[in-house]
Amino acid sequence: MSQKSSFLTRKTRSTFITSLASISLSLFFMGLIVTLAVYGDYLLKQGLEEYKMNIMLSDEVGQERIKQMEKEIGGRPYAKEIDFTSKAEAAKIFSEDTEQDLMAIMDGINPLRAHLNVKLNAEYTHIDSVNKINAELKQYPEIAEVVYPIEYLQDIRQNIGQYIKIAIGVGFLVILIAYFIISGTIRLAIFSKRLVIRSMQLIGGTARFIRSPFVRMGMWQGFLGGLIADLILVGLTVSIGRFWSDYGDLGKLVTTPKFLLLLSGIVIFGTILGWLSSRLAVNRFLNKNLDELI
Repeated sequence: MSQKSSFLTRKTRSTFITSLASISLSLFFMGLIVTLAVYGDYLLKQGLEEYKMNIMLSDEVGQERIKQMEKEIGGRPYAKEIDFTSKAEAAKIFSEDTEQDLMAIMDGINPLRAHLNVKLNAEYTHIDSVNKINAELKQYPEIAEVVYPIEYLQDIRQNIGQYIKIAIGVGFLVILIAYFIISGTIRLAIFSKRLVIRSMQLIGGTARFIRSPFVRMGMWQGFLGGLIADLILVGLTVSIGRFWSDYGDLGKLVTTPKFLLLLSGIVIFGTILGWLSSRLAVNRFLNKNLDELI
């Protein structure tokens, strides 16, 4: 009797671990695809905030007024960062970029303007927002011109936007696949207990009483599967970030609200799916005679 009990315990444990592994992998691959969409949005925001709006100043503006303007403009909600480049610094940057001595070419005359460099917050890098900022900055008589590569950034936004749409579409497909895999896994696990369900009915167990342990087990498997998938996803993201930093800091991605929402969603999705799948699976075997079950 003891050997039989030990065998059943090992079999039950093996079924639980197999189901949990299948659920975890399904939720992980689902999360991985959605992570690509989140990463695309994160990469877009980082890229948009790297470009600077160059505010060209008139030559007559004094240093005190420049400092005042820097403080005023830097305090606006659209300004992420601001710094000042003098005429001499602008000439030096030009010479370094072109490998030509600007002052020698221009016979000692520096035609470049001093300017303020403003990095915009990502939500202000749309054409409408930039036009409003330009109109606002034109109120300053000390500003000669505002230069910003808005058309180029719109192309970047459009290209990455297409990438995000594709990732979301693939993610939706993977979610459907994960649903069928997880629900199928739980159904198979409960199928092996169909005779137990019949036995419980024969001794007077109600549908709710019979369903409860299986539903709890399904929810527990979905919850644990979601946590395991989250751990793998975070570990993989951080590990890749350590060796692949050319396209955004993936280490910081895991702390963004969207990624944290994704992690929570995986656990919630797994738990709900475990509850639904186990409930439907048990209902299939209720009120069936022995011939139908065999």
